[in-house]
Amino acid sequence: MKGRLEVTALLAGRVTSVEVQPGQRVKEGQILARFFAGPEQASLERYQHEFELLLVQRMRDLTNEATSQALTSLRAEMELARFQLEQRLVRAPQAGVVSDVRIRRGQHLSEGEVVVALVQEDSPMEVIAMLPGGSRPLLTQGGRMRLELDGFQYQYQELIIDQVGDELVGPEEVRRYLGPELAESLTVNGAVVLVRAHAPSRFFEADGRRLAYFDGMQGTVDARVKTERIILTIIPGLKPLFH
Repeated sequence: MKGRLEVTALLAGRVTSVEVQPGQRVKEGQILARFFAGPEQASLERYQHEFELLLVQRMRDLTNEATSQALTSLRAEMELARFQLEQRLVRAPQAGVVSDVRIRRGQHLSEGEVVVALVQEDSPMEVIAMLPGGSRPLLTQGGRMRLELDGFQYQYQELIIDQVGDELVGPEEVRRYLGPELAESLTVNGAVVLVRAHAPSRFFEADGRRLAYFDGMQGTVDARVKTERIILTIIPGLKPLFH
């Protein structure tokens, strides 16, 4: 799904609550998940209590400069504590629809791990294919590909190539490109070229039914690169006679 945004954890911690579910629409800034924030909450409450006590002293004696300086210092400490407490919340960086929730309550996450994935409601679908590197000179934008999704044998979807990679990439580069979730389920041998094609719709037809594409679905792609007379395929020695 194009425009898919993975929201990651800013800090390591334990998930105390998951505030959204797949398919839910969220606004920018909305809380998606909460991490355990006991020490951060306790620090903020302590600073607030000390600030209130000093503020009372300051109101009793407006000439006390030491109290004034202490209030200024505490105010800065409170702002830092609020910032650290805010870091224990995961908020939506933009409005969208929750397409995937990767976490559960009580789970411990490391910094940078995916929490949820967001998409735009009208995001188009895109197919990324890995074709043999030797076919790169024969692949062109506007060419055709045929997709057969896993689990839907002989149900072919016709695609138009939008973009062909200018470089061949190896297995390690493909794994980095796809990310750890998808890379583990694929086996890549040798150099490949990455080809992108758009799906004409967010739905496909299979056995007379209208079904939806989902992010991460896999399948097999065939790309047409050239045509040849059947007789030349059977008897290659005749090729010099034809142009």
